[in-house]
Formats: sequence, C-alpha cells, structure tokens
Amino acid sequence: MLTADVDEDVVAAAAERVRLVDFFWLDPRPDLVELAHRGGALVGWQVGSVEEARAATDAGSDVVTVQGTEAGGHVRGSRPLRPLLAEVLAAVDVPVLAAGGIASGPALAAVLADGADGARIGTLFVATEESAAHPDYKRAVVDASSGSTVVTGAFATECPLCATSPRARVLRAAVDRVASFDGDVVGTLTIAGGELPLPRGAGMPPVAAVSGSVDAMALYAGEGVGSVTGVRPAREVVADLAAALPR
Repeated sequence: MLTADVDEDVVAAAAERVRLVDFFWLDPRPDLVELAHRGGALVGWQVGSVEEARAATDAGSDVVTVQGTEAGGHVRGSRPLRPLLAEVLAAVDVPVLAAGGIASGPALAAVLADGADGARIGTLFVATEESAAHPDYKRAVVDASSGSTVVTGAFATECPLCATSPRARVLRAAVDRVASFDGDVVGTLTIAGGELPLPRGAGMPPVAAVSGSVDAMALYAGEGVGSVTGVRPAREVVADLAAALPR
C-alpha cells in the first residue's frame, strides 16, 4: 500500500486473501495495522530511518523492512543500508528485512550475517524470464555496470509517491536520455480498451505492454545492478542466491 491516500476497503479485502499486507511511503498508522490484523494478515512496513522503524513497531507492525539508499526505485531514507540496518536491529524487536543493492548471493549473505532475518531483492528479478518488465528494460539492466545508477527527480510526472519526495534510483542512461528527449510523450501503454499515452518523465517503469522510447522511461535499478549478468529463469536466480549462503 503506497501513499497516504489508502483505501481502507482495499486493505481489508487484501488482508482476507494474503498472509502479509505491506505498507510503504506513508507514515506508520496503527489504524491500518489493526485493520489488516482483523482480516487475519500480518503487517510489514518498509522504512528509511530508525525513527520510522520504531514508529512502525509502535503501530503494531509484525515485520520491518529497512531500505537503504542503494535501493532501486523510490528511495525513502537518506542512509546506506548496512549502518542503518545495524541501528534498526538494535532498536526494534520484530523480524527485520534488508533492502537496497542486494543483487547477488554474497550480498545476501552479508546482510544475513549482519543480523537481518531476510532480504528484499528487486533489481535482480527485473531481469528474469517471468518478469513483466519490457525486454528493453531487462536488457538495460543486464548491460549496466556498477556505478551506473543515480537518485533523481527526473521521473516524477504522474507519480503519486513523488508528490512528497521525488527521489528514485534509476539507470543514469535513462536520465540522460529523457533530458534530451524531444517531445511530450515518450510512449504508450496498451491496456484493455485502448492505449494510454506516457508523458515524458512519467514515473511508471516500462512493462511488456509498453511501446515507444523505452530508453527514456523510468528504468529503476539499484546499486547492485552490476551483478546482474543475464535474463534467466527466476528459479535459477533463487538457486544461485541460496547456494551462496552458509550451510
């Protein structure tokens, strides 16, 4: 659930159908946690600071995800993952997941060794056969090297999350391309009933149903992107991650 404009009926409906209802980008709210708990679900809250982690647990969250600035996509906080993770682990007594720049088995093993109970991994799974990302987006992730991402506000058009903080980590090449793009519409999204134009600087990442200048769209990627070496089945990615963990 994203932004402060949360539909409580949606929260209630989700809680009856899934094991975990996850919140991000809005301040922790006890009423939403209670609503999800009443539906039978656990609650997770993704945070970008120690203060927000404490607020999430005070609100009743069962799990906290610590997001470092290495993360791809919308960046909540302002600190790197591992020092922030250490402080959150010392501050809360619920399971803690790590997120941000984790795109390899060794990176996963490192945060687990730091004390995380698990991790969230995004960029690595963008480049999987099962991913709904546009093929050109997948290829851009595979071709990117370490140091090729940047936190920017360049993709804040029609982006609800960006209303409060237009900060997202994307491939630097996409920022350069959208800056030089000539026109107001970078492409279209084919949906039931027609096509939806995508304005220049739109916050939506390109999915398979998108056409147009994909290289000028929001190519979200974390700092671990250099570890992504190919488009593979998700089962192979998971197997490689597991193989790097201590037995």
